[in-house]
Amino acid sequence: MYAKADIITICETLAVDLQADDTLSRFFDDTVEQLGFLTSPPFYETALVSLTSGTATYDFESDALAIYHAFMDDTLLSIVGEDDIEAYSKIWPTSSGTPIALTQDELERQYTLYPEPDFNSGTLIPTHGEPYGEDYPTNQLFLIYSKNRTADFQEQFSIPLALFSLSKEFSTSSNHQDREFAESCKTFAAFILNMIGF
Repeated sequence: MYAKADIITICETLAVDLQADDTLSRFFDDTVEQLGFLTSPPFYETALVSLTSGTATYDFESDALAIYHAFMDDTLLSIVGEDDIEAYSKIWPTSSGTPIALTQDELERQYTLYPEPDFNSGTLIPTHGEPYGEDYPTNQLFLIYSKNRTADFQEQFSIPLALFSLSKEFSTSSNHQDREFAESCKTFAAFILNMIGF
């Protein structure tokens, strides 16, 4: 597994005249964040969320970029915009029941369930070994989200992350700006990601 520092070292190896500075670190963070908003992002995490009756809006997990799938018991929730919910129901802000959809606001780092839960999740006591998911906790929201991270990158992502970071570094106005090199890095990084299925 690779950490951010390992990939920054790869960047410095690939661009031998590059002075180590804060911009490369920031461009790496930007790269990981941008990958998290792809249609099929490479870095995922899951979370179980306990719901509270009368509370529809919840904060993102601390490492979440965007929610890609949400399940309420055995139902896949629709992830939609507020306009879609308003088209479905004019009284949606005051509706309550079992959630069937959610909206998310990546800037505010919150998501809102529709309808608002009219129940409290039970105590989460994880057990293992029941067949067919019979030990899965009831009345819990299960999220699959793209994860922002600085460590635990699998080897196949090390070169694309380094190349995308270098692309940003060399396309920015500086004493080492090189748009042709930046475009080459970006193209090659995209090619590698495509080859590994992203």
